[in-house]
Amino acid sequence: MLTVVVLLCITAYGAVAGPIVPRDNEGTYRLSGEIVPSEYDIYIDVSQTLTKKEPWEFQGSVTINAKSTSDKEIKEIILHASDMNITAIKVNNADATHKIDETHEFLKITLAKAIAAQENVKIIIQYKGYLQDNMYGFYISSYKNKENEDEYVATTQFQATHARKAFPCFDEPQYKAQFKIKIAIPDGYTAISNMPAKNTYRAEAKVVEFEQTPIMSTYLVAFIVSKFKCNVGGDSQYKVCARPTAIDQTKYAASIVKNLTEEMTKFTKVNYFEDMKMKKMDMVALPDFAAGAMENWGLLTYRETALLVDDKVSTKRNVQRVASVITHELAHQWFGDYVTTEWWNNTWLNEGFATYFEYHITGASVFIVDSLDNTTPLNYHVETPTQISSHFGSISYNKGGSVIRMMEHFLGTDNFKTGLQKYLKKNAFSTTTPDQLWESFTEVDKMKLSEIMKNWINNPGYPVIHVSRDEDTITIKQERFHLQSENKIENKNDKWYVPISYTTSSDKSFDSTKPKEWLKDSENEKKFKIDSNYDWIIMNIQGSGYYRVNYDDNLWSEIQKVLKSDDADKIHRLNRAQLIDDAMNLARAGQLDYTVALEIVDYLTTETDYYPWYSAFAAFRYLLQRYADDDDTGSDIRAYILTLMDALTKDITFNIKSDDMKPTDVYQHVNALKWACDLGEEKCVSESKILFEKLKNNTAEIDKNIKSVVYCTAIRHGTKEDWNHLWEMYETSNVNAEQVTILSALGCAKDEDQLKGYLEKSITSIRKQDAASVFSAVYTGNSVGVLVAFDFLKENYKKIATQYGGMNALGNAIRGLADRLNTDDQITEFETFLKDKEEELKEVKEIAAAAIEKAKANVNWANKYKAGIATFLKTKKSGSSAVMSSAVLCVALATLASYYTLL
Repeated sequence: MLTVVVLLCITAYGAVAGPIVPRDNEGTYRLSGEIVPSEYDIYIDVSQTLTKKEPWEFQGSVTINAKSTSDKEIKEIILHASDMNITAIKVNNADATHKIDETHEFLKITLAKAIAAQENVKIIIQYKGYLQDNMYGFYISSYKNKENEDEYVATTQFQATHARKAFPCFDEPQYKAQFKIKIAIPDGYTAISNMPAKNTYRAEAKVVEFEQTPIMSTYLVAFIVSKFKCNVGGDSQYKVCARPTAIDQTKYAASIVKNLTEEMTKFTKVNYFEDMKMKKMDMVALPDFAAGAMENWGLLTYRETALLVDDKVSTKRNVQRVASVITHELAHQWFGDYVTTEWWNNTWLNEGFATYFEYHITGASVFIVDSLDNTTPLNYHVETPTQISSHFGSISYNKGGSVIRMMEHFLGTDNFKTGLQKYLKKNAFSTTTPDQLWESFTEVDKMKLSEIMKNWINNPGYPVIHVSRDEDTITIKQERFHLQSENKIENKNDKWYVPISYTTSSDKSFDSTKPKEWLKDSENEKKFKIDSNYDWIIMNIQGSGYYRVNYDDNLWSEIQKVLKSDDADKIHRLNRAQLIDDAMNLARAGQLDYTVALEIVDYLTTETDYYPWYSAFAAFRYLLQRYADDDDTGSDIRAYILTLMDALTKDITFNIKSDDMKPTDVYQHVNALKWACDLGEEKCVSESKILFEKLKNNTAEIDKNIKSVVYCTAIRHGTKEDWNHLWEMYETSNVNAEQVTILSALGCAKDEDQLKGYLEKSITSIRKQDAASVFSAVYTGNSVGVLVAFDFLKENYKKIATQYGGMNALGNAIRGLADRLNTDDQITEFETFLKDKEEELKEVKEIAAAAIEKAKANVNWANKYKAGIATFLKTKKSGSSAVMSSAVLCVALATLASYYTLL
């Protein structure tokens, strides 16, 4: 489970964005800095748009007050504009000509009269814009009302480079300004924006005028025109809005948003309303939304799954996700809105902090991404819109959050908190770079953060710490951890300033995460003395450092012994999880023998805690994926996992009373059921089918938390009638979270024709935001689905690029599918397809090349480690035959033909 925390910082109103230095922007995608805006006056007219269907056009005008920062005369002004027709431009009351640079999305204005050095500038632009259908910029969304008629919504998503699709602007985060917004709307509709409405009047149509915003970046501007209803929740400053038929699902969000905001205010001594000069906090659930959520200042927007909760349908994990995402977006009001990264190469300054506040423990998945050879550092040069979009990934979010969490542990919570408060107070309403963050921490703690942190943000990847023991002397060394070690490229700069925390069998102290030693980036190794009266040592307490640990053979042996003893629970559960995750990934990378790693995992026969099993399931998922088409090794892996799960599944049933259980207990219960059914355990499959049949006949209800297990299992082992019934449930459901669960389960079918038809629906009958999940559900649901998805990709790659919502949709489809290829023949066929369509797929050329290389590496990996894994499993199978149920093994073998890759 990822635990929500709230941590924010002190701010002060009245600062302005820092000085912008003019520079040569010839041939780049960056603006020159010669003209700096201070105020926008925006008018948008959709009064004739939403009451009719296409064309989705709107009229607009923008007045920009700006100033020259140049020491020379300026004869040309360059700003951003995209997907619009410019009809008239005036600069300082004089007509001006223009041209559009579509490649760089520049609007280049040629002046009749040059602007003098340091002169004030007034730019007035009239234009016609277009509501997008791809969920970016100013775009159109729709839903069905209670009469089953289409209703339309005009809404925005400007991060990172899409404000320019709604109004001409200086669309880079450092060009902060204030915004006045007016919107003309049809009768029967309402309009909301970042600030409250201050006036509504009628001209040719109803016009809503909003109060001026604080100083902010263009990507944070937002406005929505809709027939939505809002839940005030007892305080008029907070509203949660949704389509009218879903308004009852806003109660949970409305009940927590004020408390979360007040906790932040209490913690930081900064009031969101008084100190930031904000007037309201609106949160809106949108039917179509490419991102998970967006932190627009004062108008936070979300996917329905990230904001809405239905008490009867939403699972505990759904509810936890809503709380987490709300916390993430609220944290952005401080980190991102109030203080903003100067440029997108340091996106982690926004997203890393928001992720840290969202999760006390960031997920281990980022370790996998960041251990690949082609990973990027936190501070990574980006310039084009495509490059910027690609930087919004697990590195900026999860690695950023993990590194920040590590800082909090080695600084101590009080110093960490005080440093953040100084950082935000000094940089209020401005933009920053990491140097300004380090300066604030150094004022609090005398550590030189710039020196400690430089390689954590500038180097790709992370270290593995090698630990060896010689009596009372411990030796530690570091190297960059490469998951695929065959072709790794060594770089002498791949060293980090590593905080080393540890405990031993003599003290078993897992409470303090403060480092006892530091391994500097200038040191090849370090030796230190400890009390020799110990059996084992465990480093990286509670996984507080962003690194892996590999022990020498004797130390691993001692760790195995304690894990299999009655003292196993004396090791902190997060460290038990860490030991499994490190051991299995070190083995995967060839740095640890699989026999050693699997002996560590073998203690799970007595483990019931959620966290260690979370790590184990992630490791098992990879093994099963690699040996999906291998009859012997695949069946042995499945049998072995079922054996390990004996204690976990002992008291697990479908008769669950989840409302009375802790969230992690529910997650563990669901995971146990899922894996038992996925591995073909006969009773699990049988009960799932019975429950689904009762659901079809309206003779029983299924606990909301186990529906995903029942649905998938019933569809995998069911009939076309079962599939059609579940599809009908999808079409009639009013809860998007339920729909997402169903879409995943429908991909569990084994019938090829059914899967082909399902993929067709992904481009004809399913919302763009959810379409990509259908594709992934098919290739992850069963081994047969991999080839079905591949055929669909070959025939429909153009439609996938346009009809699947979200960033890099086609690239993600290629990357995800390639990762499921397990034979040389499959890879050759995939490579041939990509080569034949090279020109048409040039936008994803690099992604495709990397995907093929990874697929080849996966096949080579499976061949390389098969013998060692198989030997261990056969030894375990023969050694435990007396206690392992023969029925379990038979079930595992019987399910081989229908084996599917775990989600």
